[in-house]
Amino acid sequence: MNPLSFGCAVLVIASLWCAPLSANAAGEPDCRRLYEEIDRAIHGAGVGDAQEAKVNGYPYLRSNRFLASIVKDVDSDQRFDFFLQQLMALDQRARRLELSNLPPLALADLVRTQRQIFPSLMDINAVLGDCAHSLLAVDRVRPEAIKRNIRAPESYSVFKRLLGFYPVTAIAFSRGIRKFQREMSETFRKTLSGVVRYGDVLIYVPQTFEPIDVALILHNASDNPLRIPLPGPAELAQLFNQFAPNFAIDTRGDFDRPGAFDRSDGGRTHIDTTSAKIYTLMSHTRLKGQTLLQLNYAIWFSERPKKGKFDALGGALDGLVWRVTLALDGQPLLYDTIHPCGCYHLFFPSDKLRAKRRHPSLQEHAYVPQIAPRLDPGEHPTVWVESGTHYIVRLTKTVPEATRSAMRYELADYDQLRSLPHTDGARQSLFRPDGLIEGTARGERLFFWPMGIASAGAMRQWGHHATAFVGMRHFDDPDLIEKAFEIVP
Repeated sequence: MNPLSFGCAVLVIASLWCAPLSANAAGEPDCRRLYEEIDRAIHGAGVGDAQEAKVNGYPYLRSNRFLASIVKDVDSDQRFDFFLQQLMALDQRARRLELSNLPPLALADLVRTQRQIFPSLMDINAVLGDCAHSLLAVDRVRPEAIKRNIRAPESYSVFKRLLGFYPVTAIAFSRGIRKFQREMSETFRKTLSGVVRYGDVLIYVPQTFEPIDVALILHNASDNPLRIPLPGPAELAQLFNQFAPNFAIDTRGDFDRPGAFDRSDGGRTHIDTTSAKIYTLMSHTRLKGQTLLQLNYAIWFSERPKKGKFDALGGALDGLVWRVTLALDGQPLLYDTIHPCGCYHLFFPSDKLRAKRRHPSLQEHAYVPQIAPRLDPGEHPTVWVESGTHYIVRLTKTVPEATRSAMRYELADYDQLRSLPHTDGARQSLFRPDGLIEGTARGERLFFWPMGIASAGAMRQWGHHATAFVGMRHFDDPDLIEKAFEIVP
């Protein structure tokens, strides 16, 4: 770190020793000015975080697709206050990450501006926390105005679809999608030995865990006005361990070895394959009026190697997002998966769900290549991954003896990707302010743009995974299961 950057860092660290701002001292005009200054600094430095959507007119609130979907259920003062707490928590988490990613000089300038607004008060995050409550006290009297401005991030461009003659071009894309699904179905009908080479398969397994009462954890975690399962950190870690899958990966090169993101090589982001790490994130869905907990596991590879000069699908970075949706009884209800581009959405329902009849229109239906196997207590599903493409080619409850050698992987918070450290002490998000990952563009974007998805094939951040080229569907749509499946009587 150069001397100037070091001096800026000292200024900021020293500020954390100052007394926090009291809520009563945070006046509305000063608080709004502070938020404006912070937003200006974050935008100027290009470190905005796109995971959640800002609520227009309320800079201390952010929303996601799930929370935006339950606004209609917020029908009492108690529910509204709890709902606002969730929106405030999303913004405060995002702002902590954005501020940590500011360059030292920009952060020092912001601290000086803050001191002009709130003399002798230096901890920006503490000030923002008090300001959020002060502004909410003013805005809380107009709940309907707040509700009207809550919306989720949008991943489809209607303009691009109009420009690309979507009603016509969608016909060709629909045929291509169905062809891919037929090919995948054929792969799932083959024996595993005909798809992967057992001698090249490496098995990655989660850490050992103590059995837990999942249903009890979900019940206790839902003791809130909106009945949203919100386990605490300890309980959530237990759940992630309990339902973590095994990954059986046909490994023909380093591009098939999962790893952890690292920026120690001169600030260049790369995948360190010396230790396998899977990044976890909690989400929620709705089914029959109930909110269910979802556990997401993101595994990353250094690339999808190109098969030739004109391979439109290959490029830097690749991976899988594996998701487990838990029923209220604590059992897996559905597994589904995408690549981090939002592509290749596959569903593996339990025997408690049945796919609805295919929609007669061109819209993509929920593609189910296989029913999930029933697991015994303590068992983990094994996800089989093809070399190079990283397509999932099977889901089993056992691992053949020929591939028994296994390596442990580590679980880490997905938020780590939103603020990765440099060796010089600076930090930077893996994701751009538009939610995409720099340098991961694919050639397919040149052909798929009429479907309205920005840079189709590029890796992207949670909340921006459009999973259907024909029609509109997001990986985090809270009504996804209800639209695609019905409960088996």
